[in-house]
Amino acid sequence: MPTIDELRNLLGEDSVSVAKDDLDAHAGDWSPRLLLDRRRGTDLSPPVAVVRPGAAAEVGRLLSWAHDTRTAIVPFGGGSSVVEGISGHDHVVADMGRLDHISPLDAKSRLVTVGAGVTGPQLRDALAPGGFMLGHEPQSHDISTVGGWIATRACGQLSACYGGIENLVAGLEAVLPGGRVVRSRPAPRRATGPELTDLMLGSEGVLGIITEVTLRISPIPAERAHACVRFDHMGTASRPAARSRNPICNRPLCASTTARMPSCSR
Repeated sequence: MPTIDELRNLLGEDSVSVAKDDLDAHAGDWSPRLLLDRRRGTDLSPPVAVVRPGAAAEVGRLLSWAHDTRTAIVPFGGGSSVVEGISGHDHVVADMGRLDHISPLDAKSRLVTVGAGVTGPQLRDALAPGGFMLGHEPQSHDISTVGGWIATRACGQLSACYGGIENLVAGLEAVLPGGRVVRSRPAPRRATGPELTDLMLGSEGVLGIITEVTLRISPIPAERAHACVRFDHMGTASRPAARSRNPICNRPLCASTTARMPSCSR
């Protein structure tokens, strides 16, 4: 059982919370069973403490301590998981919300580096003034974080054009169990053995905690059209879907013409 004094010595008084409301808010996610339990008034299994590291070095100290004390650490982004991914016992939740920095975007290389705790709306609002977007819109966009997208290998409504999150990550920083900070620097392509980014994608926090990400961004299209097409059978829907694939980017068109979504053909 971890002691709160040890955590406060590691991270500082203000970075450790044992308030009941805070513990309850980090006791579960949006999974159906836990939502029903909340409605019934069933007590969930809250963490021993909620910590809020503000830098990769603090995450490193936390995981080093956890390794020595055999304490389970559960990374927490927006809490939007639907698979009970943050349940535990005698565990500490690491809320990544303070890692919300966004660097000036690199318009020439079309890259931006952000903290793992940045939310979808924060990233959208930071990129839009420069005429850029990420092209990643999962259903949880407004309540989830960049780190969570990578840890769950997320995709969304625009992934048919821009790709899943795995296609948008140019590099990342993560902290491994034991506290070692590792970085995968942005590069067009690598052939030097196992790639850190590939290991962390979809790792669900098992292999380490993602702290910073460099993302590939795209210009905002001049127009954006929404449409819904109804088919009576799956078979009749698959044929026009196959014919709609864009030969330039080998992905389905995002709209009716490439002129409306020029970044599809990048």
